[in-house]
Amino acid sequence: MREGENREAAILGYQECVHVHPSDPANALLALDATLTLRSAEGQRELSVSDFFRAPAGDDRRLNERRSDEVITEINLPKFSNSRSLYLKAMDRAAWGFALVSVAVRLDFDGEKISDARIVLGGVAPTPWRVPDAERLLVGQTLSPDLAARAAETALQNAQPLSHNAYKIRLAKALVKRTVMSLGVVKE
Repeated sequence: MREGENREAAILGYQECVHVHPSDPANALLALDATLTLRSAEGQRELSVSDFFRAPAGDDRRLNERRSDEVITEINLPKFSNSRSLYLKAMDRAAWGFALVSVAVRLDFDGEKISDARIVLGGVAPTPWRVPDAERLLVGQTLSPDLAARAAETALQNAQPLSHNAYKIRLAKALVKRTVMSLGVVKE
């Protein structure tokens, strides 16, 4: 709820509802550009994970684009070359807890330069929250602590905390920076 206890509520992308999306795998699947195969008696269809999740709006409280007669039968991941990914999660308890904030990052490299990037935040929005502005900032650059810090700032630039969840901004920035830096190019 916006008023009262909102410590775990969204800081990004909310309108009417400030709940956060609870899934850890959803964030990683979005960072990995996964697609889903959905099947019904009518046949099957492919849907990208980015098109699958949605925020509830008005009277439509659905969290995804799955039709009532469909089941997910496959999760498909593209093949990446010279790519690294990592998922980090901060939570109140050490196990079986929902993320206060989580970050899924995939970086593709061409030598030491980042050739493509995905940054997806969890625990901060009604859907897995991709931050394209922060991704664009990384592309074409060589990883450094300063670049990771700028990406973290950019990722949270539109955050709108409520009365009890401003801590999520600091936590998310720290996790983005840590996750991006953890994916640095390994020298052999």
